[in-house]
Amino acid sequence: MTTMFEGIKLPLEIVEYLADFPEEKHEEELLHVVYSEIPVPMPEYILSENYLNLSRSIHPKLVPLLTYVDHMDIRDIDLILGRGSGKTTASAIIMSRSIYRLMCYRDARAFLGKIPGEPIVCLNVSVSQEQAKDGVFATLKAITDGCQWFEDKYKAITQKIRFEGQFEVICGHSKSTTWLGHDIFCGVLDEANFLIDKKDQSNAEDLWKTIRQSCFTRFPNHYKMVSISSSKDGKDFMSRKTREIREDPANLIELSEAA
Repeated sequence: MTTMFEGIKLPLEIVEYLADFPEEKHEEELLHVVYSEIPVPMPEYILSENYLNLSRSIHPKLVPLLTYVDHMDIRDIDLILGRGSGKTTASAIIMSRSIYRLMCYRDARAFLGKIPGEPIVCLNVSVSQEQAKDGVFATLKAITDGCQWFEDKYKAITQKIRFEGQFEVICGHSKSTTWLGHDIFCGVLDEANFLIDKKDQSNAEDLWKTIRQSCFTRFPNHYKMVSISSSKDGKDFMSRKTREIREDPANLIELSEAA
């Protein structure tokens, strides 16, 4: 496989398809069959003036982390980051990148096996209605407004951004279920350790299972499910999940192979 596409981490089925052609034909085939525009690598997407243009505002350590998260073979991701590390920015970039990838396909629904009609959704669930509106949604709208690539390709309404091609980003909160039933391509639990239900009990695990199930049933080979949070205590949702991963050698092998 040619190295020219390593930065965008092509899905396995595309790599297998390209293997039937000489390397000099790969770009032509990608543009003819899969993409209307080949996605740029994640660092370029984050830093370039042609895309998000965040070189002056993002912590440098977030770029390699988000590049790893962007790997197409990694589906379920747990990120425990410290306070002030840029979790809201990371969540917004993951949402934006997912929509960008969808919009680069020549026909996303045909490639993903999704029947036309309903929007394909990237969902972010935050701790509260205020955080959903003033946190990730505000950050996402700001970086979208400042992105040359997205110019004239979207419309922002309350806690939702609609993009060309029937793609949407929805920013909800943990006490709402209005997002149930959507075709979720990417799900992000923002501050997962602090998500609570109407009885002030943690509902992170239930939210994670419900959203991931939607992702997996609709887009089993392409979804991305991300839990991101600062640490609360050794018994919180994220600590339990990461401890289970560390204790299972199969998980560790899988992660090392995907790196």
